[in-house]
Amino acid sequence: MLLSFRGRTEKELARRLSEKGYAHETIARVCERLKDLKYIDDRQFAVLWLGSFSGPRCRSPWVLKRELKRKGIDASLADELVDEARGEDDLFEAACELVRQRIKRSGMSDMSKMKARLQNLLLRRGFDYEFIRKVLAEAMPRDTVAEGRE
Repeated sequence: MLLSFRGRTEKELARRLSEKGYAHETIARVCERLKDLKYIDDRQFAVLWLGSFSGPRCRSPWVLKRELKRKGIDASLADELVDEARGEDDLFEAACELVRQRIKRSGMSDMSKMKARLQNLLLRRGFDYEFIRKVLAEAMPRDTVAEGRE
């Protein structure tokens, strides 16, 4: 049942089986067998999971790496896959598109409030201030960006 809903990392599966009361030796054997049968594959899990954070669901590389490590992916594998998954230009474009969508959808007339909300949105997604400044300069209407400097 655990694997039928979504893929899981070896660590997630081991934790869930441990919570159900299974012995550590049994969990180790089950995990090995499932790896042999390709039912659990941490690399494949990470690749698919990273793919779900494209477009408007963009997150900073730092956040993605932290989440993968929390899910039980080895730190070096997480670093490698996140660095491979998206280049800086792709990330910038995805963040700009997210900002444009939010502006379009919001209907707010007070663009200074909108700018503050967008900054907070990008901060929550793990981006640094310099990156956010560049994204807002690119994606927001030109008169709004100048308005924020006064």
